[in-house]
Amino acid sequence: MLGLSLGTLGPLVEDALADDQSLREKLTVPDGERRIFAEGRTTLAQLNGLRQELDGLLAEIGAGLRRQAREISQARVQHMVATL
Repeated sequence: MLGLSLGTLGPLVEDALADDQSLREKLTVPDGERRIFAEGRTTLAQLNGLRQELDGLLAEIGAGLRRQAREISQARVQHMVATL
């Protein structure tokens, strides 16, 4: 990865796609056969909905990781105290 977290990249991608219709119109699926934002395909509203869902998942994952880190830290302290 480029050393950027999703949290850093997210606003950049969001602004570029939300603000630049010509950019959206140029994007194609990986095989290049179809445009992503063509008529009858993905809409900006759908993209924003997906982004909101991903933001929620990232927040849940972050909270879970922080909780696990606290539990590990507490376990280390308890182990250190027990071995004294």
